[in-house]
Amino acid sequence: MNKTLLGILLLLVFCVGQTSMAADVLNADVAGVKLRMSVTEVEAAMTAREFTERGRSRAPDFGQAAQQENRVGVNPSEYAGVQQIIFETDFEKMQIRFVPMPNGMRVASVAYTFFGPGSSEDMTKGVLAKYGKPDYVNRSLNVWGDELNPYNRQEPSLEYSAGGRGFARARVGSLTLADPVLRQKSKDEIKKAATGMGGKKPRF
Repeated sequence: MNKTLLGILLLLVFCVGQTSMAADVLNADVAGVKLRMSVTEVEAAMTAREFTERGRSRAPDFGQAAQQENRVGVNPSEYAGVQQIIFETDFEKMQIRFVPMPNGMRVASVAYTFFGPGSSEDMTKGVLAKYGKPDYVNRSLNVWGDELNPYNRQEPSLEYSAGGRGFARARVGSLTLADPVLRQKSKDEIKKAATGMGGKKPRF
């Protein structure tokens, strides 16, 4: 591929609508999607980037999750929330997961995979130009926000991994936004709402 054309492509993928920034993860976007966005905002961002929806899984919305917390069954066919939406282009894949909040389903994680054209070195340059210097670096892994070990992270983070494989084809690199704070807040709010609703009590 022509180097000039490749450079333009990488600029469009990583840098449109975003200037160089420090590690402010909650304000960072991946292909136009930010943590804590609503489903409608995500759909608009993906349409603007010309992604096509490839799959959607349902989940309980906030009210239904509170019911389930009180052990009140909800038929899966009646789930009103969204658990995950997958969007794709010819060279990209986005997996966006949501959690229920009192103000609707909100983005808790974003997984972006870029399959090319181009090299991992080209993608790394684009990523660093957009997000700035990472807080942690370990070989091909770069992390902004929380710590390097993903199993110990308790704060919002952005992770970039160069190279590797994804879904039976080589990938140039991948980005992951994650918000464990929002996930925990969702659980706490659901429990609070469930307590307010009361539950079925034993009758002796």
